[in-house]
Amino acid sequence: MRRFILALALLARAAPAHAQQLAGTGAQECLAAIPDSALTDVSVHLVAASDWAVSPILPTADTITMLVARAIRASFEGPADVLPQADGMLHWRQLDGHVQVAVHRDGRLTWSVPGPESEDSVAGRLPAAAFNPARSLIEQALMLVRDAGVRPAWPAGARGDSLVFRLEYGWPTVAQDGTIHPLKARFALPVFALGVPWERELAVRYMPKVRYPDVARSINAEGTVILRFTVDSTGRVMRGTVREQWPDDRPRLGGDLGRYYRDFLKSAMQSLANAQFAPALVGGCAVRQVAQMPFEFELRR
Repeated sequence: MRRFILALALLARAAPAHAQQLAGTGAQECLAAIPDSALTDVSVHLVAASDWAVSPILPTADTITMLVARAIRASFEGPADVLPQADGMLHWRQLDGHVQVAVHRDGRLTWSVPGPESEDSVAGRLPAAAFNPARSLIEQALMLVRDAGVRPAWPAGARGDSLVFRLEYGWPTVAQDGTIHPLKARFALPVFALGVPWERELAVRYMPKVRYPDVARSINAEGTVILRFTVDSTGRVMRGTVREQWPDDRPRLGGDLGRYYRDFLKSAMQSLANAQFAPALVGGCAVRQVAQMPFEFELRR
């Protein structure tokens, strides 16, 4: 019997937890009550983020990030070789959210901010619709880069008329005991220092066994499904937030492979619907958090 392998590799990269947190009304009040005395100074970085660890846009995104980070640091007064201190100008609750940047085939550089309907719209702490000086720093720096005549190179062999990535802030995670864990990011540049509270990422408490679809098993089909979803402050997956992750530059699977993949997707979503998590904590406050998880369907040899 011929053995089929679905053409979706494990390319997803999970973003830092504090870059994906969402807070409801109760959590907002709890977060607002965290005193400045409970904060720890860390280096905040500008991160070039993508849902995929392999993408044709990444080299160009890194170049743009370097230019934007340089412009952000230059917006602070002080020596160029000293990391600016942003306390008093910015607040840690303003660091979440992102600016979505598009590089166009014709050399244009455009960007947008997620609207109120986006899962990142309250980006952990403050509504996207509200003026956010931390995010404004990124937008102002992008304007300077664009007005300087920078025309991003279009990646060779890339499909479509535009490719997108995210510019967002990332920083080392402070544990409850004060231990500082380094920022894990593919490409990040320090832009300023700021006080942040301790955090704990969400953790799986119970994950139901994922059923292997009968038809796929019968012909030895294997594959991977990657799901993005939001876990609420009680540790449950929020209904309506589960989204399949598929690379923008890859065509959808068709024919039998497409059918097997859809069966895998359905099975993964059914399992996730009954999963239970220990919710993420920020300064002791339980918050919602966006997560990304791969579901591997692999037969034993």
